[in-house]
Amino acid sequence: NPILDEQGKPLKVVKFATDVTEQKLKNADTSGQIAAINKSQAVIEFKPDGTILDANENFLKTMDYSLREIKGHHHSMFVDPAEKNSQAYREFWSTLAAGQYQAGEFRRLARGGREVWIQASYNPVFDANGRPQKIVKLATDITGEMGQRLINTRYSAMVENAPINIMFAGPDLKISYLNPASLKTLKTIEHLLPVRADQVLGQS
Repeated sequence: NPILDEQGKPLKVVKFATDVTEQKLKNADTSGQIAAINKSQAVIEFKPDGTILDANENFLKTMDYSLREIKGHHHSMFVDPAEKNSQAYREFWSTLAAGQYQAGEFRRLARGGREVWIQASYNPVFDANGRPQKIVKLATDITGEMGQRLINTRYSAMVENAPINIMFAGPDLKISYLNPASLKTLKTIEHLLPVRADQVLGQS
């Protein structure tokens, strides 16, 4: 602040300052965290009623939409009609609007009805009065993992119901699995075994 003399000429300059180093460091840390999240996660923001406000590139790429195509629309554009009209879906959003966090694995629909599975958390963000002002969803695409889980479940069912004897052992030769057919067979020769048939699991 220049201080002027009686003739209006600058006489001296007085500086008033506040040390904002700590706040700058906090802001930099926060910005770094947000940047890291945006690199690794699909992020989308909603109003408390589910109306889409914004989405990052990861989310748009996962769902095959542009921001212009989804902004202003409701989250229900990513779910099938049966879920959209369900009581559970309405309660999901009313719970978020009340400020309660939600997380889990969710089935969603991308462009053209393509199935996408995500592991996601829906996080209410509060204003100065403690009221939810928006919902931020952080998500990871686990579609490939879910597909593998389905394959594993099918194989597991096949092995469990196979009429032949199937046993698994690790490198240490410890038996880690035997299917029902194996257990049935072992019971017929139980008198020749060092343990009962139902104690074979974990044995060499």
